[in-house]
Amino acid sequence: MLTILSQFRRHILYKQHHRASVVQMQVREEIMLKLQNTLYAKEHGIEFEKLPIVTYEDISKYIEQMVSGESNILSNEKITLFAKSSGTTNAKSKYLPTPRSYLKSNHYRGGKDMAALYIASSHSTKFLAGKTLGISGSLSLSPGHPDILCGDVSALLVRELPWWAVSRRAFDLSIALLPSWEEKMLHIVSRAKEYDIRVIAGTPTWVSILLKNITLKEKVQYIEEVWPKLEVFFHGAVSFLPYKPIFEKLSKKLKYFEVYNASEGCIAVQNNLKKPGELLLLINHSIFYEFIPIKNFGDKNQKIYKLHEVEIGEVYVLVISTTSGLYRYVIGDTIRFTSLSPYCITITGRTKHFINAFGEEIVVENANIAILQACKNTEAMVAHYTAGPVYMDDGLAGAHEWYIEYTTTPNNQEEFNKTLDETLRAINSDYDAKRIGDKVMKSPIVNVTPEGTFYEFMKIRGKLGGQHKVPPLSNNREYLEEIKKIIFK
Repeated sequence: MLTILSQFRRHILYKQHHRASVVQMQVREEIMLKLQNTLYAKEHGIEFEKLPIVTYEDISKYIEQMVSGESNILSNEKITLFAKSSGTTNAKSKYLPTPRSYLKSNHYRGGKDMAALYIASSHSTKFLAGKTLGISGSLSLSPGHPDILCGDVSALLVRELPWWAVSRRAFDLSIALLPSWEEKMLHIVSRAKEYDIRVIAGTPTWVSILLKNITLKEKVQYIEEVWPKLEVFFHGAVSFLPYKPIFEKLSKKLKYFEVYNASEGCIAVQNNLKKPGELLLLINHSIFYEFIPIKNFGDKNQKIYKLHEVEIGEVYVLVISTTSGLYRYVIGDTIRFTSLSPYCITITGRTKHFINAFGEEIVVENANIAILQACKNTEAMVAHYTAGPVYMDDGLAGAHEWYIEYTTTPNNQEEFNKTLDETLRAINSDYDAKRIGDKVMKSPIVNVTPEGTFYEFMKIRGKLGGQHKVPPLSNNREYLEEIKKIIFK
Protein backbone atom coordinates (compact mmCIF):
# COMPACT_ATOMS: atom_id res chain seq x y z
CA MET A 1 0.00 0.00 0.00
CA LEU A 2 2.81 2.42 0.93
CA THR A 3 4.56 1.81 -2.39
CA ILE A 4 1.31 2.36 -4.30
CA LEU A 5 0.67 5.66 -2.51
CA SER A 6 4.24 6.77 -3.18
CA GLN A 7 3.97 5.90 -6.86
CA PHE A 8 0.71 7.86 -7.01
CA ARG A 9 2.45 10.89 -5.47
CA ARG A 10 5.25 10.61 -8.03
CA HIS A 11 2.61 10.46 -10.77
CA ILE A 12 1.07 13.71 -9.45
CA LEU A 13 4.46 15.44 -9.37
CA TYR A 14 5.19 14.36 -12.95
CA LYS A 15 1.72 15.43 -14.07
CA GLN A 16 2.38 18.92 -12.72
CA HIS A 17 5.40 19.09 -15.02
CA HIS A 18 3.19 18.49 -18.07
CA ARG A 19 1.51 21.83 -17.32
CA ALA A 20 4.51 23.50 -15.72
CA SER A 21 3.87 26.98 -17.13
CA VAL A 22 0.34 27.09 -15.70
CA VAL A 23 1.48 25.71 -12.32
CA GLN A 24 4.32 28.21 -12.10
CA MET A 25 2.05 31.16 -12.96
CA GLN A 26 -0.35 30.11 -10.20
CA VAL A 27 2.56 30.04 -7.76
CA ARG A 28 3.65 33.49 -8.94
CA GLU A 29 0.16 34.86 -8.25
CA GLU A 30 0.35 33.51 -4.68
CA ILE A 31 3.73 35.17 -4.25
CA MET A 32 2.48 38.55 -5.48
CA LEU A 33 -0.36 38.48 -2.96
CA LYS A 34 2.29 38.46 -0.20
CA LEU A 35 3.89 41.57 -1.73
CA GLN A 36 0.80 43.77 -1.49
CA ASN A 37 0.77 46.60 1.06
CA THR A 38 4.47 46.20 1.89
CA LEU A 39 7.32 48.68 2.01
CA TYR A 40 9.01 46.80 -0.85
CA ALA A 41 5.89 47.20 -3.02
CA LYS A 42 5.75 50.94 -2.30
CA GLU A 43 9.37 51.32 -3.43
CA HIS A 44 9.41 48.92 -6.39
CA GLY A 45 5.78 48.52 -7.47
CA ILE A 46 3.67 45.36 -7.77
CA GLU A 47 4.36 44.47 -11.41
CA PHE A 48 6.49 41.33 -11.33
CA GLU A 49 8.57 41.95 -14.46
CA LYS A 50 9.58 45.39 -13.18
CA LEU A 51 10.87 44.08 -9.85
CA PRO A 52 14.70 44.15 -9.80
CA ILE A 53 16.92 41.08 -9.84
CA VAL A 54 18.53 41.19 -6.39
CA THR A 55 21.21 39.61 -4.23
CA TYR A 56 21.22 39.50 -0.45
CA GLU A 57 23.23 42.73 -0.33
CA ASP A 58 20.40 44.49 -2.17
CA ILE A 59 17.71 43.48 0.33
CA SER A 60 19.74 43.30 3.55
CA LYS A 61 18.35 46.62 4.78
CA TYR A 62 14.81 45.23 4.56
CA ILE A 63 15.84 42.02 6.30
CA GLU A 64 17.41 43.99 9.16
CA GLN A 65 14.09 45.76 9.71
CA MET A 66 12.21 42.45 9.73
CA VAL A 67 14.64 40.77 12.15
CA SER A 68 14.12 43.77 14.45
CA GLY A 69 10.38 43.03 14.52
CA GLU A 70 8.99 45.44 11.91
CA SER A 71 6.03 44.23 9.83
CA ASN A 72 4.92 44.63 6.20
CA ILE A 73 8.45 45.07 4.90
CA LEU A 74 8.95 42.27 2.35
CA SER A 75 5.78 40.35 3.15
CA ASN A 76 2.36 41.23 4.57
CA GLU A 77 2.52 38.05 6.64
CA LYS A 78 3.83 38.21 10.21
CA ILE A 79 7.23 36.50 10.24
CA THR A 80 8.95 35.39 13.45
CA LEU A 81 11.31 32.73 12.04
CA PHE A 82 14.45 33.43 10.02
CA ALA A 83 16.80 30.88 8.48
CA LYS A 84 20.40 31.86 9.15
CA SER A 85 22.33 30.94 6.04
CA SER A 86 25.63 29.13 6.18
CA GLY A 87 26.91 31.46 3.49
CA THR A 88 28.36 34.86 4.29
CA THR A 89 27.99 38.23 2.66
CA ASN A 90 30.48 40.92 3.61
CA ALA A 91 31.39 38.77 6.66
CA LYS A 92 27.79 38.94 7.96
CA SER A 93 25.36 36.05 8.28
CA LYS A 94 22.36 36.05 5.99
CA TYR A 95 18.87 35.85 7.49
CA LEU A 96 16.11 34.53 5.24
CA PRO A 97 12.42 35.03 6.19
CA THR A 98 10.84 31.63 6.84
CA PRO A 99 7.21 31.94 7.97
CA ARG A 100 5.45 28.85 9.30
CA SER A 101 3.16 28.85 6.26
CA TYR A 102 6.25 28.50 4.05
CA LEU A 103 7.68 25.69 6.19
CA LYS A 104 4.43 23.84 5.53
CA SER A 105 3.96 24.61 1.82
CA ASN A 106 7.62 24.24 0.88
CA HIS A 107 10.00 22.49 3.27
CA TYR A 108 7.65 19.91 4.79
CA ARG A 109 5.87 19.26 1.51
CA GLY A 110 9.28 18.77 -0.08
CA GLY A 111 10.26 16.40 2.73
CA LYS A 112 7.15 14.30 2.17
CA ASP A 113 7.83 14.25 -1.57
CA MET A 114 11.40 13.17 -0.88
CA ALA A 115 10.15 10.23 1.18
CA ALA A 116 7.52 9.34 -1.44
CA LEU A 117 10.00 9.44 -4.33
CA TYR A 118 12.48 7.34 -2.38
CA ILE A 119 9.86 4.72 -1.54
CA ALA A 120 8.61 4.64 -5.13
CA SER A 121 12.18 4.22 -6.37
CA SER A 122 13.38 1.67 -3.81
CA HIS A 123 10.27 -0.57 -4.08
CA SER A 124 11.04 -2.22 -0.72
CA THR A 125 11.58 -0.23 2.46
CA LYS A 126 11.04 -0.46 6.21
CA PHE A 127 12.53 2.87 7.26
CA LEU A 128 9.22 4.15 8.68
CA ALA A 129 9.34 1.46 11.36
CA GLY A 130 12.39 2.98 13.06
CA LYS A 131 13.91 6.30 14.05
CA THR A 132 15.39 9.14 12.06
CA LEU A 133 18.64 10.84 13.03
CA GLY A 134 18.73 14.40 11.76
CA ILE A 135 21.94 16.41 12.17
CA SER A 136 20.65 19.95 12.60
CA GLY A 137 22.12 23.32 13.51
CA SER A 138 21.09 25.56 16.39
CA LEU A 139 18.71 28.46 17.13
CA SER A 140 19.00 31.78 18.92
CA LEU A 141 16.78 34.77 19.65
CA SER A 142 17.10 37.80 17.41
CA PRO A 143 19.24 40.49 19.08
CA GLY A 144 16.66 43.01 17.89
CA HIS A 145 13.44 41.36 19.06
CA PRO A 146 12.68 38.81 21.81
CA ASP A 147 9.91 37.03 19.86
CA ILE A 148 11.95 36.31 16.73
CA LEU A 149 13.98 33.11 16.31
CA CYS A 150 16.96 32.81 13.98
CA GLY A 151 18.98 29.74 13.12
CA ASP A 152 20.03 27.10 10.65
CA VAL A 153 17.08 26.02 8.47
CA SER A 154 17.59 22.44 9.65
CA ALA A 155 17.10 23.63 13.25
CA LEU A 156 13.91 25.49 12.32
CA LEU A 157 12.61 22.35 10.66
CA VAL A 158 13.37 20.23 13.73
CA ARG A 159 11.79 22.72 16.12
CA GLU A 160 8.63 23.13 14.04
CA LEU A 161 8.21 19.47 13.08
CA PRO A 162 4.58 18.46 12.48
CA TRP A 163 3.10 15.94 14.91
CA TRP A 164 3.44 13.01 12.52
CA ALA A 165 7.22 13.47 12.35
CA VAL A 166 8.01 14.15 16.02
CA SER A 167 7.62 10.52 17.10
CA ARG A 168 10.19 9.41 14.54
CA ARG A 169 12.96 11.68 15.86
CA ALA A 170 15.76 9.78 17.59
CA PHE A 171 16.98 12.36 20.08
CA ASP A 172 15.25 14.91 22.30
CA LEU A 173 14.80 18.41 20.95
CA SER A 174 17.17 19.68 23.65
CA ILE A 175 19.99 17.61 22.15
CA ALA A 176 19.07 18.29 18.53
CA LEU A 177 19.28 22.05 19.10
CA LEU A 178 22.42 22.20 21.24
CA PRO A 179 24.40 25.29 20.13
CA SER A 180 27.73 23.42 20.28
CA TRP A 181 28.09 20.93 17.45
CA GLU A 182 30.90 19.14 19.31
CA GLU A 183 28.71 18.69 22.40
CA LYS A 184 25.85 17.50 20.21
CA MET A 185 28.12 14.94 18.55
CA LEU A 186 29.33 13.63 21.94
CA HIS A 187 25.71 13.09 23.06
CA ILE A 188 24.81 11.22 19.88
CA VAL A 189 27.97 9.08 19.88
CA SER A 190 27.57 8.13 23.55
CA ARG A 191 23.93 7.03 23.10
CA ALA A 192 24.03 5.71 19.53
CA LYS A 193 23.25 2.10 20.44
CA GLU A 194 20.05 3.08 22.27
CA TYR A 195 18.18 3.79 19.03
CA ASP A 196 16.94 1.81 16.06
CA ILE A 197 18.14 4.26 13.44
CA ARG A 198 16.72 3.59 9.96
CA VAL A 199 17.29 7.02 8.37
CA ILE A 200 20.01 9.67 8.61
CA ALA A 201 19.47 13.18 7.26
CA GLY A 202 22.13 15.85 7.04
CA THR A 203 25.21 17.20 5.29
CA PRO A 204 27.82 14.62 4.14
CA THR A 205 30.65 16.63 5.72
CA TRP A 206 29.35 16.33 9.28
CA VAL A 207 27.52 13.00 9.01
CA SER A 208 30.72 11.30 7.82
CA ILE A 209 32.57 12.63 10.88
CA LEU A 210 29.75 11.50 13.18
CA LEU A 211 29.62 7.97 11.74
CA LYS A 212 33.39 7.64 11.93
CA ASN A 213 33.31 8.60 15.61
CA ILE A 214 30.53 6.10 16.33
CA THR A 215 32.37 3.24 14.65
CA LEU A 216 35.56 4.12 16.52
CA LYS A 217 33.78 4.21 19.89
CA GLU A 218 31.98 0.94 19.29
CA LYS A 219 35.13 -0.62 17.78
CA VAL A 220 33.35 -1.79 14.62
CA GLN A 221 34.18 -1.41 10.94
CA TYR A 222 30.72 -0.64 9.55
CA ILE A 223 27.92 1.52 10.93
CA GLU A 224 25.31 -1.23 10.39
CA GLU A 225 27.04 -3.19 13.15
CA VAL A 226 25.64 -0.47 15.43
CA TRP A 227 22.40 0.18 13.52
CA PRO A 228 21.65 -3.09 11.67
CA LYS A 229 18.46 -1.75 10.06
CA LEU A 230 19.92 1.53 8.86
CA GLU A 231 18.66 1.98 5.31
CA VAL A 232 19.10 5.41 3.74
CA PHE A 233 21.01 8.67 4.05
CA PHE A 234 19.06 11.70 2.82
CA HIS A 235 21.80 14.22 2.06
CA GLY A 236 22.23 17.72 0.67
CA ALA A 237 24.06 21.07 0.91
CA VAL A 238 27.26 19.83 -0.82
CA SER A 239 28.09 17.53 -3.71
CA PHE A 240 28.10 13.90 -2.61
CA LEU A 241 30.66 12.82 -5.23
CA PRO A 242 33.81 13.43 -3.15
CA TYR A 243 32.20 11.89 -0.05
CA LYS A 244 30.84 8.68 -1.56
CA PRO A 245 34.11 6.69 -1.15
CA ILE A 246 34.23 7.75 2.52
CA PHE A 247 30.69 6.51 3.15
CA GLU A 248 31.33 3.27 1.27
CA LYS A 249 34.15 2.63 3.70
CA LEU A 250 31.78 3.22 6.63
CA SER A 251 28.85 1.18 5.30
CA LYS A 252 28.30 -1.85 3.08
CA LYS A 253 24.61 -1.35 2.30
CA LEU A 254 23.53 2.24 2.92
CA LYS A 255 21.44 3.85 0.18
CA TYR A 256 21.84 7.52 -0.74
CA PHE A 257 19.13 9.97 -1.76
CA GLU A 258 19.73 13.67 -2.44
CA VAL A 259 17.58 16.69 -1.62
CA TYR A 260 18.28 20.28 -2.68
CA ASN A 261 16.97 21.95 0.48
CA ALA A 262 18.58 25.37 0.74
CA SER A 263 18.02 27.98 3.44
CA GLU A 264 15.81 29.77 0.90
CA GLY A 265 13.63 26.74 0.25
CA CYS A 266 13.31 23.11 -0.81
CA ILE A 267 13.98 23.26 -4.53
CA ALA A 268 14.48 19.75 -5.92
CA VAL A 269 14.61 16.09 -4.91
CA GLN A 270 16.26 13.02 -6.40
CA ASN A 271 13.61 10.90 -8.07
CA ASN A 272 15.52 7.75 -8.93
CA LEU A 273 18.00 5.78 -6.83
CA LYS A 274 19.78 4.76 -10.01
CA LYS A 275 20.37 8.38 -11.09
CA PRO A 276 22.37 10.09 -8.34
CA GLY A 277 22.85 13.80 -8.84
CA GLU A 278 19.74 14.18 -11.02
CA LEU A 279 17.01 16.04 -9.14
CA LEU A 280 13.34 16.63 -9.94
CA LEU A 281 12.53 20.35 -9.74
CA LEU A 282 9.66 21.02 -7.30
CA ILE A 283 7.45 23.42 -9.27
CA ASN A 284 4.38 23.63 -7.00
CA HIS A 285 6.07 24.36 -3.67
CA SER A 286 5.66 28.14 -3.27
CA ILE A 287 8.70 29.00 -5.45
CA PHE A 288 8.66 30.68 -8.86
CA TYR A 289 11.80 30.03 -10.88
CA GLU A 290 13.78 32.13 -13.35
CA PHE A 291 17.14 31.42 -14.95
CA ILE A 292 20.07 33.50 -16.21
CA PRO A 293 22.73 31.81 -18.40
CA ILE A 294 25.95 32.03 -16.40
CA LYS A 295 27.80 33.32 -19.46
CA ASN A 296 25.54 36.41 -19.40
CA PHE A 297 25.30 36.83 -15.63
CA GLY A 298 26.04 40.39 -14.59
CA ASP A 299 25.55 41.86 -18.05
CA LYS A 300 23.33 44.95 -18.27
CA ASN A 301 21.07 43.33 -20.84
CA GLN A 302 21.15 39.81 -19.42
CA LYS A 303 18.20 37.73 -20.66
CA ILE A 304 16.09 36.13 -17.97
CA TYR A 305 14.46 32.82 -18.89
CA LYS A 306 11.26 31.26 -17.60
CA LEU A 307 11.06 27.51 -16.99
CA HIS A 308 9.53 26.72 -20.40
CA GLU A 309 12.42 28.54 -22.13
CA VAL A 310 15.40 26.64 -20.67
CA GLU A 311 17.61 24.25 -22.62
CA ILE A 312 19.41 21.05 -21.67
CA GLY A 313 23.14 21.48 -21.06
CA GLU A 314 23.17 25.25 -20.46
CA VAL A 315 24.48 26.33 -17.04
CA TYR A 316 22.09 28.78 -15.39
CA VAL A 317 22.22 31.05 -12.36
CA LEU A 318 19.10 30.25 -10.34
CA VAL A 319 16.73 33.13 -9.50
CA ILE A 320 13.80 32.48 -7.17
CA SER A 321 10.72 34.26 -5.86
CA THR A 322 8.93 32.76 -2.85
CA THR A 323 5.86 33.22 -0.68
CA SER A 324 8.29 33.82 2.20
CA GLY A 325 9.12 37.32 0.95
CA LEU A 326 11.93 36.92 -1.59
CA TYR A 327 11.39 38.42 -5.04
CA ARG A 328 13.64 37.70 -8.03
CA TYR A 329 16.41 36.71 -5.65
CA VAL A 330 19.73 35.30 -6.86
CA ILE A 331 20.13 32.30 -4.59
CA GLY A 332 23.83 31.88 -5.43
CA ASP A 333 23.65 28.41 -6.99
CA THR A 334 24.22 27.37 -10.59
CA ILE A 335 22.33 24.48 -12.16
CA ARG A 336 22.09 22.58 -15.43
CA PHE A 337 19.00 20.85 -16.82
CA THR A 338 19.36 17.16 -17.62
CA SER A 339 15.71 16.66 -18.67
CA LEU A 340 12.79 18.87 -19.72
CA SER A 341 10.06 16.25 -19.34
CA PRO A 342 9.97 16.18 -16.40
CA TYR A 343 12.22 19.11 -15.47
CA CYS A 344 15.30 17.63 -13.82
CA ILE A 345 18.47 19.45 -12.80
CA THR A 346 21.94 18.87 -11.48
CA ILE A 347 23.71 21.40 -9.26
CA THR A 348 26.93 22.61 -10.85
CA GLY A 349 28.24 24.97 -8.18
CA ARG A 350 27.97 28.40 -6.59
CA THR A 351 28.18 31.81 -8.22
CA LYS A 352 30.87 32.70 -5.66
CA HIS A 353 32.68 29.34 -5.63
CA PHE A 354 34.73 29.26 -8.81
CA ILE A 355 38.22 30.11 -10.08
CA ASN A 356 38.51 32.39 -13.07
CA ALA A 357 41.72 34.31 -12.39
CA PHE A 358 43.08 33.58 -15.90
CA GLY A 359 39.88 32.95 -17.88
CA GLU A 360 39.87 29.24 -17.01
CA GLU A 361 36.31 29.22 -15.56
CA ILE A 362 36.69 26.27 -13.19
CA VAL A 363 33.46 25.50 -11.29
CA VAL A 364 32.81 23.13 -8.39
CA GLU A 365 31.40 20.45 -10.68
CA ASN A 366 34.73 20.37 -12.59
CA ALA A 367 36.73 20.19 -9.36
CA ASN A 368 34.67 17.34 -7.91
CA ILE A 369 34.99 15.25 -11.08
CA ALA A 370 38.76 15.81 -11.18
CA ILE A 371 39.22 14.99 -7.49
CA LEU A 372 37.16 11.81 -7.88
CA GLN A 373 39.21 10.64 -10.89
CA ALA A 374 42.50 11.36 -9.12
CA CYS A 375 41.29 9.35 -6.12
CA LYS A 376 40.25 6.47 -8.36
CA ASN A 377 43.65 6.36 -10.10
CA THR A 378 45.63 6.41 -6.85
CA GLU A 379 43.33 4.53 -4.42
CA ALA A 380 42.95 7.70 -2.35
CA MET A 381 40.05 9.23 -0.43
CA VAL A 382 39.69 12.97 0.07
CA ALA A 383 38.01 14.27 3.20
CA HIS A 384 38.11 17.99 2.32
CA TYR A 385 39.71 20.34 -0.16
CA THR A 386 39.85 23.97 -1.18
CA ALA A 387 41.59 25.65 -4.10
CA GLY A 388 42.37 29.15 -5.31
CA PRO A 389 44.69 31.04 -7.66
CA VAL A 390 48.40 31.73 -7.51
CA TYR A 391 48.61 35.00 -9.41
CA MET A 392 51.07 35.77 -12.18
CA ASP A 393 54.18 37.50 -10.88
CA ASP A 394 56.63 39.50 -13.01
CA GLY A 395 55.68 37.69 -16.19
CA LEU A 396 55.74 34.22 -14.63
CA ALA A 397 52.77 31.91 -15.22
CA GLY A 398 50.10 31.58 -12.58
CA ALA A 399 48.59 28.36 -11.22
CA HIS A 400 45.94 26.86 -9.00
CA GLU A 401 46.94 25.99 -5.46
CA TRP A 402 45.10 23.18 -3.68
CA TYR A 403 44.99 22.23 0.00
CA ILE A 404 43.77 18.66 0.36
CA GLU A 405 43.09 16.61 3.48
CA TYR A 406 42.97 12.87 2.87
CA THR A 407 41.12 10.07 4.60
CA THR A 408 43.32 7.66 2.65
CA THR A 409 46.52 9.07 1.14
CA PRO A 410 47.32 8.38 -2.56
CA ASN A 411 49.63 5.51 -3.40
CA ASN A 412 51.39 8.02 -5.65
CA GLN A 413 51.00 11.75 -4.95
CA GLU A 414 52.61 12.77 -8.24
CA GLU A 415 50.11 10.62 -10.13
CA PHE A 416 47.27 12.18 -8.12
CA ASN A 417 48.46 15.67 -9.07
CA LYS A 418 48.89 14.69 -12.72
CA THR A 419 45.42 13.12 -12.93
CA LEU A 420 43.85 16.16 -11.27
CA ASP A 421 45.39 18.41 -13.93
CA GLU A 422 44.69 16.12 -16.88
CA THR A 423 41.06 15.58 -15.90
CA LEU A 424 40.45 19.32 -15.60
CA ARG A 425 42.02 19.77 -19.03
CA ALA A 426 39.82 17.02 -20.49
CA ILE A 427 36.52 18.37 -19.15
CA ASN A 428 37.13 22.14 -19.37
CA SER A 429 38.41 23.59 -22.64
CA ASP A 430 39.05 27.02 -21.11
CA TYR A 431 41.33 25.50 -18.48
CA ASP A 432 43.06 23.41 -21.14
CA ALA A 433 43.72 26.48 -23.31
CA LYS A 434 45.37 28.30 -20.40
CA ARG A 435 47.56 25.28 -19.59
CA ILE A 436 49.06 24.94 -23.08
CA GLY A 437 52.82 25.34 -22.87
CA ASP A 438 52.65 26.45 -19.21
CA LYS A 439 52.58 30.02 -20.51
CA VAL A 440 49.50 31.28 -18.66
CA MET A 441 49.09 28.56 -16.04
CA LYS A 442 51.48 25.98 -14.66
CA SER A 443 50.40 22.59 -13.32
CA PRO A 444 48.49 22.64 -10.01
CA ILE A 445 50.34 23.09 -6.71
CA VAL A 446 48.94 20.48 -4.32
CA ASN A 447 49.55 20.77 -0.57
CA VAL A 448 48.70 17.84 1.70
CA THR A 449 47.16 19.14 4.92
CA PRO A 450 47.37 17.35 8.30
CA GLU A 451 44.30 15.53 9.60
CA GLY A 452 41.91 17.90 11.35
CA THR A 453 43.06 21.02 9.50
CA PHE A 454 39.71 21.73 7.83
CA TYR A 455 37.83 20.94 11.03
CA GLU A 456 39.91 23.62 12.78
CA PHE A 457 39.34 25.97 9.84
CA MET A 458 35.56 25.62 10.13
CA LYS A 459 35.68 25.85 13.94
CA ILE A 460 37.61 29.13 13.82
CA ARG A 461 35.01 30.50 11.40
CA GLY A 462 32.18 29.40 13.75
CA LYS A 463 30.77 27.03 11.14
CA LEU A 464 30.75 23.55 12.64
CA GLY A 465 27.77 21.30 11.92
CA GLY A 466 24.39 22.12 10.41
CA GLN A 467 24.45 23.03 6.73
CA HIS A 468 27.84 24.70 6.94
CA LYS A 469 30.19 23.56 4.22
CA VAL A 470 33.88 23.80 3.41
CA PRO A 471 34.25 26.33 0.55
CA PRO A 472 35.79 24.23 -2.26
CA LEU A 473 36.86 27.01 -4.63
CA SER A 474 37.57 30.72 -4.42
CA ASN A 475 38.62 33.30 -6.97
CA ASN A 476 40.95 34.86 -4.39
CA ARG A 477 43.42 33.55 -1.82
CA GLU A 478 41.39 34.24 1.33
CA TYR A 479 40.71 30.59 2.26
CA LEU A 480 44.17 29.44 1.20
CA GLU A 481 45.85 31.95 3.49
CA GLU A 482 43.58 30.98 6.41
CA ILE A 483 44.42 27.29 5.93
CA LYS A 484 48.12 28.12 5.70
CA LYS A 485 47.98 29.99 9.03
CA ILE A 486 46.45 26.93 10.72
CA ILE A 487 49.13 24.61 9.37
CA PHE A 488 52.08 26.83 10.21
CA LYS A 489 50.90 28.43 13.46
